[in-house]
Amino acid sequence: MRTRLIQLLIIFIPSFVIGFWEYFRHEYLLFILTMEQGNWLAPIIVLIVTLIFATPLFKRLEYTQKELNVVSKTKVQLEEREKIAQELHDGIAQSIFLLSVKLDKLEREFGISAPSQELRKTIHQINDYVRDSIVNLRAPIQENSDHLEDSLAILINNFKKETGFEVQFDWNIYEKWLSPKEQSVALAVVREGLFNVRKHSNGSIVTIRTAGNQNQWSIIIEDNGLIFNTDTNRIYDQFGIKMLSERCEEVSWKIELVHLQGCTKLIVSKG
Repeated sequence: MRTRLIQLLIIFIPSFVIGFWEYFRHEYLLFILTMEQGNWLAPIIVLIVTLIFATPLFKRLEYTQKELNVVSKTKVQLEEREKIAQELHDGIAQSIFLLSVKLDKLEREFGISAPSQELRKTIHQINDYVRDSIVNLRAPIQENSDHLEDSLAILINNFKKETGFEVQFDWNIYEKWLSPKEQSVALAVVREGLFNVRKHSNGSIVTIRTAGNQNQWSIIIEDNGLIFNTDTNRIYDQFGIKMLSERCEEVSWKIELVHLQGCTKLIVSKG
């Protein structure tokens, strides 16, 4: 029911009721009820009818207003996400493309090939990373489901399509447990974990799982690759964990990268 119609019904129902009562009283009850009794009954009847009919209309109006607020909020979010996606596309993505063009020119002019292969590979990976972010930002917002899990699902599906990895996903950390900042960090943890798997792992299976409760939990990203370095400082630099570690420290989370029984594990924990 449209808001305008609800407003009109709320306005006219009491007027219609009092008009009908006065007509009925003068036509059929004039010899039964005194004028004073009729005057007392009029507001009582209007009140009863209002409670019966107008109260549900007020509730419906309130519900409609909430729906409009949700639509308005979603529109603002979509506009902001589109703005960020456009800035990524026009800024970082274009810069990466230009860097790739300059690398091609460098190879042709100086005959550099072997040393640039790793650089080219890194450029392509960064480009894929940015493209994934743009796709995620432009994906529809699911109002009836958990937004964090939706973002994770999109991230994982894109990863599976691009790499062919098998991904086992078991996520039991609810969005209501996390602040908006913590949700952002959690998404960054999974994104960085998958990026490292794609870049460094020689495996074929990735497992993303969580354990614990609202106050104490862990996010574990595990793959069956065999690449690992015993130099801890070098590990944290090489695998891009240093920057992620700083983000985790901002929300008092601990981060650890371990190699155990032929598997590499990225573990982020709270509590």
